[in-house]
Amino acid sequence: MTRIVLAYALGLVALVLLAACGSAPKPPPEIREVLVPIAQPCDASVRRPALPDTPQAVRAQPDAFEKTKLLLAGRTLRDAYIASLEAGFTACGGTIQPPP
Repeated sequence: MTRIVLAYALGLVALVLLAACGSAPKPPPEIREVLVPIAQPCDASVRRPALPDTPQAVRAQPDAFEKTKLLLAGRTLRDAYIASLEAGFTACGGTIQPPP
């Protein structure tokens, strides 16, 4: 009789353990964001501006103040053009080394 009670007790324990495993809540699905790089063709085309400080335009100015204004305008446009060229070159994977 003790064997039967022991068998029932073990069976009951096994049922309780199985029921406990079956009732555990499943974790919610994990959402992950996967970033995949996409190869794109490199287009670093930049329109060259028409610079106002040509030698003929500078010679045509009446005084030094007007010549300086013209040269400064040309320098500003040239600096912006060079900055856009460098940005395009860097975007295409190039590296710009400082002058020695």
